[in-house]
Amino acid sequence: MTQPLPFNKVKLQWLALLSQDNALSSTAIVIALYIITVHFNQIKGKAWPSYATIAKATGKTVKTVQRAIHELDGRWLNVKRGNGLGHSSEFSPNEISIQAATAMCKKRDNVVSLHPVEGGHKHPQRETFLSEKGGQKCPPNPETESRNEIRARLFVEFDSAQALSWNEWLSIYDMECLETLFPTVIQYSRSGCYMPSRYPPTCPDEIKVILQYLQSVCTRMEFTSTN
Repeated sequence: MTQPLPFNKVKLQWLALLSQDNALSSTAIVIALYIITVHFNQIKGKAWPSYATIAKATGKTVKTVQRAIHELDGRWLNVKRGNGLGHSSEFSPNEISIQAATAMCKKRDNVVSLHPVEGGHKHPQRETFLSEKGGQKCPPNPETESRNEIRARLFVEFDSAQALSWNEWLSIYDMECLETLFPTVIQYSRSGCYMPSRYPPTCPDEIKVILQYLQSVCTRMEFTSTN
């Protein structure tokens, strides 16, 4: 069996696998995402929010939270229950789930490049020569921007498991949360925004593409705010 990586190295993969577990109820997924993305302490390797805190943050009752925790216990989390006298229950990802996230991470890393280092047909290098002189500052190209906009057509509600996962992912790259980064869209009385995917990417190639897209969004917002 492959030695599991530290949880902070496979956290995104763990969150992705959790969100795709069809055997869990949607409530259990939301609560697990909340516990790990908001309260998990990487140094101590655990989280210890009270049931009342979880219930208030997720809009559930304490009994609903208790049922969800029971659903997660042993499957995704190790739960050490407190005595209710100032000692909250403690939650930590269990070894089986970390092992699965590690396997997913290493599978993603073993992507075979389509461009071999040696061999193949040789062809002349193409070069583009750019002037060193500064040009006129131009606004974003509408045609280029429209191609980027086509990528963001999946609605993500701000108060959802998907948004929690996205905000955690964005914080890793020192970016603002969804509510700040994107304009608010109302869909069926729900506030959210359009994203390229329901959940953050885990594949290195996909991460690169999404980061480029988000950078274009930030550039466009900066240009708009200064003009």
